[in-house]
Amino acid sequence: MSLFFDCNAASPLRPKAEAAWLAASREAWANPSALYPSALGARALLEESREKIAALFSCTLGRIVFTSGATESNNVFFRRFEKDAGRGACCAVSAVEHASVSAAARAMFGERTLVLPVTADGVVDVAAASERIRRERPVAVSVVAACGETGVLQPWREVARVCRECGCAFHCDAVQILGRLPLGDLAAQCPYATFSAHKAGGPRGVGFLLAPEEDNLLHLQHGGSQESSRRAGTENVSAIASAAAALAEAVAEAASTLPKEQARCRDRFEARMKAFGATIAGEGAPRLPQTSMLLLPKHPNLAWVSRLAKLGVECGTGSACSSGKSAPSPVLAAMGVPASLAQRAVRVSASLTTPEADWTALAEAFERALAELDGESAASNVVTID
Repeated sequence: MSLFFDCNAASPLRPKAEAAWLAASREAWANPSALYPSALGARALLEESREKIAALFSCTLGRIVFTSGATESNNVFFRRFEKDAGRGACCAVSAVEHASVSAAARAMFGERTLVLPVTADGVVDVAAASERIRRERPVAVSVVAACGETGVLQPWREVARVCRECGCAFHCDAVQILGRLPLGDLAAQCPYATFSAHKAGGPRGVGFLLAPEEDNLLHLQHGGSQESSRRAGTENVSAIASAAAALAEAVAEAASTLPKEQARCRDRFEARMKAFGATIAGEGAPRLPQTSMLLLPKHPNLAWVSRLAKLGVECGTGSACSSGKSAPSPVLAAMGVPASLAQRAVRVSASLTTPEADWTALAEAFERALAELDGESAASNVVTID
C-alpha cells in the first residue's frame, strides 16, 4: 500500500503540466526579453500563459506578476508597505496565517504587527477584527482564504470589505483554496492575493501575486524591466507554462462535484477516527473538503507519522514549512488547543480525485498504527523481575 495524504504541502505534478513543461523547455528555452525569433517565441508562450491564468481568475493581464511562489509573494506584500512602518504605521494578520505571512509581517513591522484573533474553531473573529482595524487603521491587512493546517475557511470577504471602508490595503493568501473550491469573486474582492502552483498539481518554484495594475510602487526585486518593471529577473517560462496547464485542470475540478464527494469521504474517515478517541480541529467550521487535522488521543504525532509511513501512508503534522519543530503549532495555540494535545496533531490532506477506497485504507492504517503503538507502549512498561 502506498498512499499520499499530504497534498496541502505539495501535490503530485499533473501529466498535462509535465507535458507543458517539457514542451516549453524544448521549444521556448530562449530568454523572453531578447529580440530574435526564438526569444519572441518564448515571449509569446509567456504571455499566452498569462492570458490563460487571467481568464481563470477573471482578472486583467496587468494584475498578474509571476514570482517564485507564495513565500516570495507574501513577503513582497508587506515589503510594499514597509516604509510606512518607519513612520509608525502598523499592519494586521490573522492568528492562523502561514509562517510566510506572519513572519514577514513581523520582520518588517516588528511590534506594530497586530494579530487578529480566532474562535475555538479557528475562524477569524470578524467583530473583533473589524473593531481593531477601524480603531488602529493598519496600512496593510492579510487574512488567509483557508488555513492550510486545519482546512478552516476564513471570512476574508468580510475583512476585505472593512479594509475598503477604512482605506487599508488587503491581501489574501489563497494558496490552499486554489483547486479545492471555486474561486468565485476572490480576484475582484482582493486587491492583493497570493497563489502557488505546486499546491494544485503544478511545478514547485513558481506562483504569482495578484496586484492592482496601478500600483507603481510594487517592486518584488530590482534589476531588469521584466514583469512590467515589477519583478526583475528572467521569467521561468517552462514553469509558468506548466503552471497554466495545471491551474486550468485544478480550477475545473474545483467547479465540479468533486469537492462534495471528497467532503463525504473525509467525513466518513473522521467518523472512524473519532470512534477511537480522536477529535477534529475546526470541525464546527466550514473547511476545505479534503483536509482533516486530527488531534489524536495518545502517542506523539511524530510517532504516528513514522508508524504510518512504515504502513505505506504519507501524511504530516501540519505545515510542511514547520515540520520537525518541537514547538506546538501557533495555529492550534491560537485556537486554544492545549500544547499537550497539539503535540498529538496529525494532518491528512487529499487531492480532489483521491478515491474513496484510499480514504478507507487510510482509516485502516490509522487503526493498525494505534494497535501497534499501543503494543509497543505496553511492552516498554513491562517490568522484569529476576
